[in-house]
Amino acid sequence: MRMKKYKSKGFASIAALILVVIFTILACEFLISSRISMETAVNHRNMSSAQAAAESGLNYAHFLICDYLNMSAVKTFNQTLSYVDSNNAFEALADYLQTKMTYSPLLDTKTIDPLGEFQDQYGYGMQIIIPAITFLGDEDYSSSPSSFSLKFRLYALDMQNLVIMSTGQSEDLTRTVEVSYSMSRDQSILDYTIASRSRIIITGDSTIEGGIFSEWEDHNLAAPISLAGDSTINGDINTILSETNYDQSVLQGAFEEIIYDQPKIVWPTIDDFDTSWYEDQTSTLSVGLKSYKTKEYYPHAPGDYTLPYDASSAELNRTVYENKVLDDILLPSGSNALFINCTFKGVMFVKGGIGVNNIRFEDCTFEGVIATGETPKFDEETWKKNLLYFTGSTMFSNQFMEDITILAPNYNINIGNTHVEEDGSSTTITGMVLGGVVDLRGNINLQGTIISMGEVSEELFGSDADQVATNIGFSDESPEAGGDPAGTIDVIPPENNNLPIGFATRIMFNREANSYVER
Repeated sequence: MRMKKYKSKGFASIAALILVVIFTILACEFLISSRISMETAVNHRNMSSAQAAAESGLNYAHFLICDYLNMSAVKTFNQTLSYVDSNNAFEALADYLQTKMTYSPLLDTKTIDPLGEFQDQYGYGMQIIIPAITFLGDEDYSSSPSSFSLKFRLYALDMQNLVIMSTGQSEDLTRTVEVSYSMSRDQSILDYTIASRSRIIITGDSTIEGGIFSEWEDHNLAAPISLAGDSTINGDINTILSETNYDQSVLQGAFEEIIYDQPKIVWPTIDDFDTSWYEDQTSTLSVGLKSYKTKEYYPHAPGDYTLPYDASSAELNRTVYENKVLDDILLPSGSNALFINCTFKGVMFVKGGIGVNNIRFEDCTFEGVIATGETPKFDEETWKKNLLYFTGSTMFSNQFMEDITILAPNYNINIGNTHVEEDGSSTTITGMVLGGVVDLRGNINLQGTIISMGEVSEELFGSDADQVATNIGFSDESPEAGGDPAGTIDVIPPENNNLPIGFATRIMFNREANSYVER
């Protein structure tokens, strides 16, 4: 008997069903995985956008600080920043931010709250907040708008360190980064051994250690810096001119490099000087010390102070003081004194102000500092009237302070303009020499820097503006004709250079390179 066979149709259906279920599960897993991957990508994109927004916030904060420093920075006369200085600087920055950002289109015309208190896990202090500034999203990539907000904080226990926190946001993700700015006095003018708003003329056996800077811009009248073949600059020549506007044929001596297109520096103004501290050390020179009167001229004929150089020379009726030892003296306004073979101790203070303040020192010795009071104008007329003129065997031996020997804003400073010592000896000047223009001749060792702050232009001085210059070793007449030999001059800035008492400078915010932190 034969058995009848049956086909297994039910088993095939079950197998097919199992396969459908498996593929469905795999499809669901792929869908879930794709969604997770998409969400991960979106989160990564938003995290990256938030990070980028936070870092953009730091860059914008840096722009705001630089703009504040150029426009509204407060200044201090203190040589060392106090907590009051730091607080004043932070309050001024906050006022600037509130004024600049309130109703700004970047904030959709929102207002900025004034300074307020804060406290976090790191301490407490004052802060000003700039609310969210929004970036529009990229429609091509369906990205969402991003934004950053800024907090400018000054901690009570670290008042010379500004902390900026920037929080970037993209959708619901945020990233916070921060950077610190230390506060300091602006001493950038001391980056140069010689800084001058006028031309700089260097001749003779002169050696300048470090870079020099001239803001002279009338290249059609003369080049900003001239360097004779026997002179040396062991540093860079810095000019605001472009290379095409600089006549390099006047640079015959040795130097390292010419740096063109330099930005103008922040020059001190009349309001940046308060020399009352120096005046307070002095008492008025007694009239009983007067010896006699004499008449001189400035500029004078070569080798003769009693004859004018030309019709424009100023006539000076001088009161002569001779063979005196003078300790902490004050010369009243309108002094045209002549000191011969006198020794000055402590502070020699020229009150300045009304009238002519043209003073000559012949064969004198200075054991302290020379400072002036009211800052005069600096133009074609006044530069002849306000003069400190050191002639003969004038010697400097500053035993009073190391940062300054001459602080005479807008005065014409002429040192060593008569002759070089026959035995080759030189005088050593310690610290800064500051005037309207500074002229060094003879044998001089300057352990300091030179600042010529007087603005010189053809508009102010006419066609002779190129002659009103910072001169190092310069001589326009031969010794045989009664002029001055160039001598040997060395100008060497000290390692610990510092601006002197009575000199106001901006309080700077300096970004600290290693202070970047991600929170």
